Amino acid sequence: MKEKRSMNSSRSVSLVLRFFAIMLLGFTLIITGSLIVPRIFNCAPYVIISESMTPELNVGDVVYVRDEDPSTYAEGDVISFYMNSDALTPVTHRVVKNDLNKKEFVTKGDANEKEDIIPIPYEYVIGRVKFRIPFIGNILLFLESVTGKIIFVLLFLAGVLMMELSSLKAVRK
Repeated sequence: MKEKRSMNSSRSVSLVLRFFAIMLLGFTLIITGSLIVPRIFNCAPYVIISESMTPELNVGDVVYVRDEDPSTYAEGDVISFYMNSDALTPVTHRVVKNDLNKKEFVTKGDANEKEDIIPIPYEYVIGRVKFRIPFIGNILLFLESVTGKIIFVLLFLAGVLMMELSSLKAVRK
C-alpha cells in the first residue's frame, strides 16, 4: 500500500515538474519567437512607450514595422519614424497626409488633438506598422536590462532542469 502511495506521489511530482517546465520553456519560446520570427519577414519590433496612439496602440504594445516605399503610404496608415536626424527613440503615429512632392508626411497621434508640428521627411521614416502584440513590450523592455537577461536565461535553464527532473522521476518507476 505504501509503495502505491509513493508511486502516485512520485507521478504527481513528475507531472507538476513537467507542467512548470513546459510553462517556463513555452514562455521563453514565445518571447524569443516574438523577436526572431518577424525579422524573417523583414519586420522590426518597436515598443510603444507613450499614450499618443491610444486606444489603437497602448503603452507596452509591440508594433512590428516593415520598411516599404514611403510614396505608397496613404492617409490612415500607421508609421514609425524619427522626429529628426538626431532622435534615438522612434515615434509611431498615423499619416494624415503624404506630400509626394515634398516627400514628407504630416502625422498625428490618435490621442492628440492636433497634427504633429513638424512634417516628417521620408528619410526619417522607419516603415509602416504591419501588426502589433499587446503588452509584450513591457517584457521586452525589461529583457534589455542586464537583470532581465539574467532572469530570462535562468527561467530557461530552470525549465530545462525541471524537464530533466520530471524525466528522471518517470524513469525510476
